[in-house]
Amino acid sequence: MTTYIERPQAYSETSYPIAARARWFAVTAVLAGGVLQLVESLLEPEFSDSSARVDWWLTHSLQLQVSQAVGLLAVPFLIGMILTAYRLVRAESRRIAAVAACVLVTAMVGLAMVHGIELAAHIAAVNGHPGAAAAILDLAHPGIPGVLGFAMFVPMAGLGNILLIVAMWRSSYIPRLAIIPAIAFPVLDLALSLGVAGHVASVLTDAVIAWAVLTRYRRAVDTAAADGAH
Repeated sequence: MTTYIERPQAYSETSYPIAARARWFAVTAVLAGGVLQLVESLLEPEFSDSSARVDWWLTHSLQLQVSQAVGLLAVPFLIGMILTAYRLVRAESRRIAAVAACVLVTAMVGLAMVHGIELAAHIAAVNGHPGAAAAILDLAHPGIPGVLGFAMFVPMAGLGNILLIVAMWRSSYIPRLAIIPAIAFPVLDLALSLGVAGHVASVLTDAVIAWAVLTRYRRAVDTAAADGAH
């Protein structure tokens, strides 16, 4: 049986998976991505109909531009967060961590494509083609690249989050407190389409991970269990 003791464990500076000089970069990446996505969700309401969404765009153009800009800016920070999480979980879950990181980076490529589609729809709307803008958002004729892009985004994001949560649970460098909002995020955002609530959960997870990095947190674990990790 694996025994977990919730107390800090003494270890050398060189044993921590994130070097001291990179710690502030890691914390910035972890926090910025989630916060920017939350701001994006707060700036643009959620719509079930693309035509209603385009109508709102036409009366809130500046607000929409800020929302799209911060959402796009979040992508590189999210990749930085993925790399940081990978460094924290790979000691106990080498294979799971590697697959999760690859899958989630793939999802970020799909997310960037989604931002491109929304930008194209906004350009069409402000140039007097709201019907075309709605058709773009609905992916009326996505073609092979569109289908591939969305396949890279939603399924990969869901799978990657599940794998990362498993690796986070096993990691001695991430407090168990981060697991609850981490589970809530894909359920709220991907399954229930509750963007704001989902991103609030994501920010809570990110805050716990950032604290762990800053304090060089490590939970003492049974070494036999760690040796059997894969």
